[in-house]
Amino acid sequence: MKLTAKNFTPTILSIAVASAMSASTAFSQGMMLEEVIVTAQKREESLQDVSVSVVAISGEKLNQLNITNFDDLDTFVPNFRKSETQSGAVLSIRGIGTGTNVGFEQSVVQYVDDVAYGRGFLSRVPFLDLARIEVLRGPQNVLFGKNSVGGALSMTTAKPTEEFEGSISVQYEPEYDNQQATLVLSGGLTDDLRGRLAVRAAERGGYYENLTQDTVEANTEDTSIRLALAWDISENLEAILKLERNESDTLGAENGTYAGYDAPAGAGGIAGLNYAEFTDFVNRTTPAYDIGSPLISEDYERATDFEDRYELTTDLVQLTVNWDTDNFTLTSDTALLSYDSENTLDGDATAITAFNTIREEEYSQFSQSIRFTSPGGETLDWIAGGFYQQWDLDAKGNDITEQESYLAALAPFVPGIDQAADILSIYSYEGESKTYALFGQMTWNINEANRLVVGARYTREEKDGRRVLNVVRNSTGDFDLAQAAVASDVFESDYNELGKRFAGATAAEINATLSAAGVPANFIKTSYNTHDAKGSRDENSFTPTVTYEWDVTADNMAYATYTTGFKAGGFDAAAALEKNFEYEDENVTSYEIGLKSTLLDGAAEFNIAAFYMEFDDLQVSSFSQTGFVVGNAGEVTTQGIEAEGRWLVAEGLTLSGAVGYLDHIYDSYEGAACNPYDRVTFSCDSHLAALAADPTVDLSAIEALDDKSGDSAEQPDWSASMGADYVFSVSDAIDLRTTLNANYESSTTTGLDEELTRQGDYVLFDLRMALEADSWTLAVLGKNITDEKIIDFTYETPLSTTFSSAPAYTSYLKPPRTIAVQFDYRF
Repeated sequence: MKLTAKNFTPTILSIAVASAMSASTAFSQGMMLEEVIVTAQKREESLQDVSVSVVAISGEKLNQLNITNFDDLDTFVPNFRKSETQSGAVLSIRGIGTGTNVGFEQSVVQYVDDVAYGRGFLSRVPFLDLARIEVLRGPQNVLFGKNSVGGALSMTTAKPTEEFEGSISVQYEPEYDNQQATLVLSGGLTDDLRGRLAVRAAERGGYYENLTQDTVEANTEDTSIRLALAWDISENLEAILKLERNESDTLGAENGTYAGYDAPAGAGGIAGLNYAEFTDFVNRTTPAYDIGSPLISEDYERATDFEDRYELTTDLVQLTVNWDTDNFTLTSDTALLSYDSENTLDGDATAITAFNTIREEEYSQFSQSIRFTSPGGETLDWIAGGFYQQWDLDAKGNDITEQESYLAALAPFVPGIDQAADILSIYSYEGESKTYALFGQMTWNINEANRLVVGARYTREEKDGRRVLNVVRNSTGDFDLAQAAVASDVFESDYNELGKRFAGATAAEINATLSAAGVPANFIKTSYNTHDAKGSRDENSFTPTVTYEWDVTADNMAYATYTTGFKAGGFDAAAALEKNFEYEDENVTSYEIGLKSTLLDGAAEFNIAAFYMEFDDLQVSSFSQTGFVVGNAGEVTTQGIEAEGRWLVAEGLTLSGAVGYLDHIYDSYEGAACNPYDRVTFSCDSHLAALAADPTVDLSAIEALDDKSGDSAEQPDWSASMGADYVFSVSDAIDLRTTLNANYESSTTTGLDEELTRQGDYVLFDLRMALEADSWTLAVLGKNITDEKIIDFTYETPLSTTFSSAPAYTSYLKPPRTIAVQFDYRF
């Protein structure tokens, strides 16, 4: 029987009831769950003592669940989501995240050993030899700080050990030829020096078939290496040096044009046809062009005329110094983080020869943090420190349209449009930022049952940015006035040189000049902007937080938190119009109440939190013709509930579960992108006839029109996971461990079209069966064992609306079913 959302709840309840029948076994034996230690408040504490909604997963559990990256992690953590796009990854917690744009820093920040990895590309780096991951929900703008208005993903790497130990892990999945191997060596080098080396190599064969290129995509090779050296300088002074490099090379992509309208849906578009009709129209032109046709399918298939490729190299040097004194511990973290990336892709995402894109980035970041931490256990416990970060970003790229493209094919039917072929659009962006911060947090232990936590961070951030966009004829490298004018209209772009040519010119003068150059009247504008945008920003913020903790009983702790957060504004690094350059800072006020309970004499735990967050000027990016444009969404409210629990039902049997409910509403969002051709969408509506001319909308107005409540895309209302882990002895030396996980998400819209980009509710099952001994483990890993096809992220296929009367959509699908074999050897 295929498990659907309708029978998900009763099935889970039946498991729980059956498990409850054996609960007396746990009670009679006095068994207790293993304590989970976290550092969410920069101290080692029990998860049950931390007044934060946090999910913690140990390194051992990461290995058991085969969680190797954020794609795997989002399956197991309710209200956390990671989506892949052409321009990078998007991380979100509680419905809050940052879209794709070169200039963006993430609102949900990953921290690796307290170093902020705030760029979207860095979330593609695979996990390596981790001690644990903590998913901290809600604003974390005091102790973590850097832009963590949506939450934080705190990752702690495994540290060098005094005793020698090591492990070798290999894994192979035959269906898609996925394989990986990991080596870890750790131990003492001298009496005062310890070292740890971790190396990981992986290859992935991909699960998308490219029909036009006869390839299977994406083919990925990842290599990661980390060396950590820990030196005991004295009894109270320790220094840890960490060196790390990650290299990734991906050929192909895992998306496809999967949906479009079957009939003309309204006026507009140069061809005046729907996308499928438009494609057929171009294919039948004379002379014939080898342009293929886009694929309209909801399967793991794609069709592109250009080979996608993505390369990423990251480097890290980090020095951590810990000095223990009688009155405090001083921790200093100094880190230099950098990456180089190159991305070549089929910009139109179809087999039509339209335009291809090359993007390159060079990023370097230096950070220094100093933290003083009191010993703890006093009437007043405190943490205080300072933070400095400086980064530089150089990004450049080209959009290229070939001479023999579908633009040229349209020339007999749309005179003058062939001028938009043979284009080299040249883009560059330079940005830099400096951040200074002071922070502190104090816990007043009023008595044994009551505590008051007060903290704040003062931040000053300075940013500079410059973006230039120009266009030349690709075959010659020379500027062509007529070509630039046509391209400016077709691609809705400002070009610097074109704007300079008409600086101060009247509409009549522009018309006369372009007409003489052979530009048809329908491509001539009344004015042209230059495109050399520059800006500087200097922002200050004060973000306080207050938490009250109450030990209701020895096993139950309740808390209430008031938190504020801030994320600096910045500059759009890739928009096509000069006016779309600067965006404002975003701010959040958050309220949270929660309860953390230890039950059944330590055999069970149950945690629950309710939250309400108000965002002002939420930073968003929306798709516009060929790329994503950054803006601010006005006012947004996010509220919901999260609950997690574990239960040691009997010896060897542990149940775990988590559920999240999310209500995400735009209270004010003028100028939101939408699809005027969709008649059932959440963001546009048939009542709004004017949208055909101006495809934007105030999302807050939708509630009055259609009772849609302005719900955002890509955020399911409900998400849940449940796991059962059972271990029993096969012999004195070997155990059999079976781990089953069921993960649920309710129906959600993955793009701008409510009808064509909706993903229905689903349940995803993973199963692991392993033979375990002291020194080895042999396991079979099944992911998505019911082979569900799940849409992860959708965007409008570039130029599909410009040249036809209705859009098509390109989507990423989550991986299909995989069955892998894993062998670990420990020594």
